[in-house]
Amino acid sequence: MHDANIYVHRQNADADTFNRREEASPAFCLNPFKSAGVINVCKVAGKKTCFGVASGNTCVNLIGGPFISGFAGQDEACYIYSEVDCKGSSTHVDRLGWSRFPYTAKSVKCPCV
Repeated sequence: MHDANIYVHRQNADADTFNRREEASPAFCLNPFKSAGVINVCKVAGKKTCFGVASGNTCVNLIGGPFISGFAGQDEACYIYSEVDCKGSSTHVDRLGWSRFPYTAKSVKCPCV
């Protein structure tokens, strides 16, 4: 499993809300007609103060949390994990999302779409 720390875009956030290292994105899809799925992870319950994270079927460790709510950015669902490296408990997150995750998300994985 390839690990990446990727930041894609901000929603409803100011510059001080998200402190995270930005790196070159190894999360890409082998099929040139598909792109990395996106999950919006949020620091506030009710899907507020959210950040888009791209994951082309790659595990992405989240930095700068806690991330306690969120939703998928496409019809295909993503998964959050209770531990880094996409380990521990996993939970399905679709476009409707969760107002509050059952645990703090520490890593995510989305399909190529």
